Amino acid sequence: MKKQSFTLHFKYILGICFVLALLVLIYLYNNQIANTRLFLYLKNTLTATFFFNFFLYFFIPLFVTTIIVLILVIRHYTKKGIRVEAETVEIERKVDEFLVKLIFGKKLSDELITIEIKNFKKTIPFDEKYVKKIVLTKIFTIKEVFNLNENDILVSLFNQFDFLEYSKQLLAKKQWYNKALGVHYIEKINYKSELHLIEPLLTHKNETLRGLSFNATLSLKDDIFPLLMGYKETITYASKIKIADILRQKKTTFSLEQVNMLLRNENDSIKSIAMLYVLDKNISISEDIIIELLNSKTRYIRKDIITLIRNLKLSHLEDQLFKSYHLEEIIRNKISIFKTLAEMGSEKSIFFALKTIEDPNIDSDIEFEAVRTIFKINPMFFEQFIISKFSEKETVKKIIAHINNPYLS
Repeated sequence: MKKQSFTLHFKYILGICFVLALLVLIYLYNNQIANTRLFLYLKNTLTATFFFNFFLYFFIPLFVTTIIVLILVIRHYTKKGIRVEAETVEIERKVDEFLVKLIFGKKLSDELITIEIKNFKKTIPFDEKYVKKIVLTKIFTIKEVFNLNENDILVSLFNQFDFLEYSKQLLAKKQWYNKALGVHYIEKINYKSELHLIEPLLTHKNETLRGLSFNATLSLKDDIFPLLMGYKETITYASKIKIADILRQKKTTFSLEQVNMLLRNENDSIKSIAMLYVLDKNISISEDIIIELLNSKTRYIRKDIITLIRNLKLSHLEDQLFKSYHLEEIIRNKISIFKTLAEMGSEKSIFFALKTIEDPNIDSDIEFEAVRTIFKINPMFFEQFIISKFSEKETVKKIIAHINNPYLS
């Protein structure tokens, strides 16, 4: 608080100085007499003797004094930093011992836990933010390391250390990052009864906070299908991976009908999450839905379904991938199709790749992937293949050499 006040006052002083300097300049600019007097004064004053005396009696002492002050300040804060670091290590040790004793030691009643925590708070500067953070981090670490997801003692500790109230205070602040911290704490302790504090943030204007709140709600809510179906916001790639991990940890199970509904959701982000779920559970989905996704207007949805076909080795869709290649406009997606054919393609994929290489205007990256696809399906193909327009094609030779030895330029 004092630091903020000092910064604010410094800004005010700087602003006043700037305004005064500006007023002086405006006055001099508009006053020719003042300009003339100033010029004569400066001419008579700024002599070689003046500059010598200025450097000798003002600048050099000021410079030396500044250096000494800086050295003293650096030494002070270095010593303070060492002291704070030592104090932090000691606080961490005390917190570790206390939490381990309380969680894994003899079971105590809520009344006794309250007394123990009250006494423990007196042994550390608990009101300091960094100390609260240490205690919270230790609680969360113990929870994760020992997989204490449904442990009542952790919720009791969270309450009796006043972290629930602390989280509510963070959620009530205006800054999104403070709200995000409050969301994080409630999610980490698995505090389902406080979910109502997070749900209003699902439509917050800040994208990061919105995403964190959505992830936390998914983590805490029991029935998440309606939430997924009704969510309208765009979800980042990192959040999609996190959500897939949440579904895995919760051992979430959707019916095939629900999976199909998620794959046909209006929100493309939800479709992506559904595809990650299908991959994780190795679910068989209908060819109609796959074709719908391959024909999606959204480029990353097309790429996601191509990747899903590859990972699930859906070789019966080989011909469909040929069709999708010709309809695809995005080079990265075309390359992804060849990567998929390389993993599960047949002789038909080899001849499809050969036909692609015939195109004189072929993109070099696509050409590389097409040759790699042939090589992956049949490593001996170019040695056995007689037609010189492919086996003797200079770019094909270089690509094959590179595939055999990736360190070649």
